[in-house]
Amino acid sequence: MKKTTIFKLTLLTFLTLSVMSVALLFAIPKAILLDRFLSGHGVYIFPNRVEEGFLSVYLENLKVFYRNQPLGSFAKTRLSFEPVGLSLSAVCGSGKISALLGFRRLRAEFNSADCLKGIGLVSGNLELEGNKLKGTLSVRRFVAKGFKIDAMNLYFKGKSFDGDIEYMGIKLNGGGMLKLNLQNLLASELSGEFKGSLGSLLIRGRLNNITAELK
Repeated sequence: MKKTTIFKLTLLTFLTLSVMSVALLFAIPKAILLDRFLSGHGVYIFPNRVEEGFLSVYLENLKVFYRNQPLGSFAKTRLSFEPVGLSLSAVCGSGKISALLGFRRLRAEFNSADCLKGIGLVSGNLELEGNKLKGTLSVRRFVAKGFKIDAMNLYFKGKSFDGDIEYMGIKLNGGGMLKLNLQNLLASELSGEFKGSLGSLLIRGRLNNITAELK
């Protein structure tokens, strides 16, 4: 077979596959693709309204669950399929969250977000790569079992963190360790100690069941 013929057949095959891929992209609702992608990562979404774009999905009044546990509610959310993964832009209250989820990598930016269950305003930048978490996180109003923490500022350095906590109007400083569970992030374990004039505040447990104890 001549090289010209082989080239033409290869080009024809490539064009056919490209046309079929585009046709499938239009034929299959993006919401279904999105649901399958997220459920594969343990995330389940329940919107009141869905609007599809070419490579994006717009959702209103969205409730999000992670591993069957409520994670938060978002007024307006846009998720877009990109070559490097899935990007998210969400508005909740007076703030917003932006994130990019790729293969074993997650980058998230919080700008005065107040849509996460059990947590007040959240600001900061986090990057999860493999089993290491880096970045900063500031939280206003956080409820742990037995304690209501006014504010905390944490600085993550891979598998450890340090920072400060404000409890009953008094600042405590310290740090601790974070053991990530990539199969179920809410089951990741945290343990830390923060010291101040009140004594030592011990924080430990899984992210979905954190306890605090003052000694």
